Amino acid sequence: MLTPVFALSSEAVTGQNEQDRQSTRKELSEAKSVANLNAQATQKAVCERRQKLIDGRVYGINNLVTKQFELLGTIYSRIQTFVDKNSLNVENYQQLSSEVDNAKSQVEDKIEAQKSNPPGLNCESEDHVANVQAYKNYIQSTNSGLKNYRQSLRELIKAVKLVANKSGENSQ
Repeated sequence: MLTPVFALSSEAVTGQNEQDRQSTRKELSEAKSVANLNAQATQKAVCERRQKLIDGRVYGINNLVTKQFELLGTIYSRIQTFVDKNSLNVENYQQLSSEVDNAKSQVEDKIEAQKSNPPGLNCESEDHVANVQAYKNYIQSTNSGLKNYRQSLRELIKAVKLVANKSGENSQ
């Protein structure tokens, strides 16, 4: 019978296994912490890319709203010039004009409030979902304000057009 050159006792094997387990646990916890840091860095990078996209959209939407508002203002000033130039006597002109002015001032206030307090979209904020929702509410209210402004202008244009057509028929 052959005898081993060196014999390991069961205590030595158990101690070695315990050391292996501890070193494996330590390596595993280090790997988890590195993975956690990588995941956080990835999340932050994704959030920053989303923030850039959202900021670009916000800028575009704000420009669109401003352009629409300026266009409606131009139309309104041209209507006023037309009425004054042709000395038209439009029925309910003061009332229609005041409705347009009220709608215009409401939209203007919303635009100015947005310019003075832009949405605080950043990745460090814990409440960025609420900021996005607040901005969505602003867009919806501004769109409804622009719609009211357009509708008031339409009513004024109809009244002016009716009087202009009548005065054109009378002059012929």
